[in-house]
Amino acid sequence: MSADRHLKKRGETYFARLHVPLGAQRAVGMTEKVKSLKTRDVVEARRRLIKALAVMQTEIDEALASPIKGNAEVLLQQAQQLRQQMELGAITAREAEVTMDAALDLLLFKEERLRGLEETTEEEVTTEKGNLQTVQSGGHPPLSPADIATIRRSFDVVAGRRETALALLMEAHLAELKKDGVVRASTRIEKERRIGDFVVWFGGNRSWKEVRRSVAVDYLKHLKGKEIGKKGSGERLSRSSLVKWLSDLRVFFKWILDHEDADTRPLNPFHELQPAKDVRGKLPAHRPWRNEEVAAMLEGIPAGDPLWPLTVLAAYSGARLDELASLKVSNVDGDSFMVTEGKRQASVRRVPVHPIVAPMVARLVESSADGYLIPGLLPGGYDNKRSHLIGKRFGYLKGKLEIGDERLVFHSFRNTVESQMLSRGVPLERAQLIVGHENLGSSTPYVDRGSVQDVENHKALGLISYGKVDFYVSEGGAKVAVTVKAKARKRK
Repeated sequence: MSADRHLKKRGETYFARLHVPLGAQRAVGMTEKVKSLKTRDVVEARRRLIKALAVMQTEIDEALASPIKGNAEVLLQQAQQLRQQMELGAITAREAEVTMDAALDLLLFKEERLRGLEETTEEEVTTEKGNLQTVQSGGHPPLSPADIATIRRSFDVVAGRRETALALLMEAHLAELKKDGVVRASTRIEKERRIGDFVVWFGGNRSWKEVRRSVAVDYLKHLKGKEIGKKGSGERLSRSSLVKWLSDLRVFFKWILDHEDADTRPLNPFHELQPAKDVRGKLPAHRPWRNEEVAAMLEGIPAGDPLWPLTVLAAYSGARLDELASLKVSNVDGDSFMVTEGKRQASVRRVPVHPIVAPMVARLVESSADGYLIPGLLPGGYDNKRSHLIGKRFGYLKGKLEIGDERLVFHSFRNTVESQMLSRGVPLERAQLIVGHENLGSSTPYVDRGSVQDVENHKALGLISYGKVDFYVSEGGAKVAVTVKAKARKRK
């Protein structure tokens, strides 16, 4: 991963590292910032890296922009303590207000807090209702937007007003998603990465009310210029990635606005904001497998490896990797298997068992030791899926065997099955019904065993063929025995 250049290992522990630009080194006081990620696991270190880099970048930006770096945060901490004392009845609201005014005066005017900078003449300081404006002689504000936002937030805290800081709202939004369980852990982590990038870019202590449509448009421009991959590669986010990024932000701001009064809430700044579509033709992301590539892949899988029957099932059913890895023996219903849960409503379906793989399925049902049709798979990833690690191993083995190109992946078996059915005259709707295509949506018909639909689906899927590979699969499947069982490796 290109982000690994920001990882540093000391002993067994991983650290985040971020180079301080030359122009900021004097203000920061160092040439490189280093922060412990408090883990020995490189996967966990990569997950924590984005947040650590965001924190360090914010520290650099504040040091560069603000002559009173850090003091605004001190004011915020004092405001939080005063609020707690007010709620306990230890002080009155008036006493808290006087204390905050004195603290702000100390922050703005004390010579030692200005770190030797030229004296400024304060022409206007308005703290009523948390509205702060400071103007230097000559008309230049001595505070950065981040500091002003932090000071406003401090007065909001003391007044008991609802938090509007983006960083806190992001944490609350993600915590609610986790509690509700409406999204998987991996999806939630992706949301945290995308929303967190915007929060760092705009300022975590700044209010969501400051985010206007112009800010959203500027951020889209920032994303378009964001470099991914290796440094200097020039690789940019794809349009589909940009769409997902903006969608997460649109949902985040909708969540914020849903907590506001309907009569006063502003428009969502990310409403209908989309990157322009590229109308030029291009190759699809995936392509179908050729017969010789399927043969080379199956012959390259070691004997007894669960990857062999998993690959065979995908090639003759078009089912997704996660669907096949999650199949239990109890899901096999005669000459079909039931997908009871999936990515979309259309994923829940009855899938015919191809005649070529029927002997293999019968043997797997008979010999399963853990209740799963494909035994011996080790769960992994943020969602603890049985498909996570075996999917990585499939990609590694394909590369080792030097089969195909980057557009040829496990998911390509879906393209292969659907393409073969269409080329043999199967109607598009039936092909989509068999592979659980998303275009059918909630209108997917339920197929009873032995019904006309079921019979026609068996006929359609029975047309799938890989030439000489069919005989190899039929012979090998009847004798298949999964003897390789994945084991978790001990962390050093």
